[in-house]
Amino acid sequence: MTALSSLLRGASAAEPILTTTSVGAAAGTIIGANTVGGALTITAPGSPTASMAFRVIDVGGVAGTNNITINGGGSKIAGSVSDFLMDNNWIDVTFVYYDVTIGWAPSR
Repeated sequence: MTALSSLLRGASAAEPILTTTSVGAAAGTIIGANTVGGALTITAPGSPTASMAFRVIDVGGVAGTNNITINGGGSKIAGSVSDFLMDNNWIDVTFVYYDVTIGWAPSR
């Protein structure tokens, strides 16, 4: 188990994805996003079902400058059709799918 995956204590998850480019999230993944080289976008899983979740962590510590954008993948985020902007350094957000009205509920 890597240090990043141990951040989800007791949770069963796939190996973390460490990325410096835009990627699509899969249910149950932890994405370590490094934006030192520039902003990037993470797209939420399509066709989600209740309780599906994914987590995004600013592992580069510069999301306040080079933001991480979360695209809902066709679903709402916190009841809005707008993208979710991670714009604080070292931010760590878990997204849990609730329903079509709320969509992905972000939890910090």
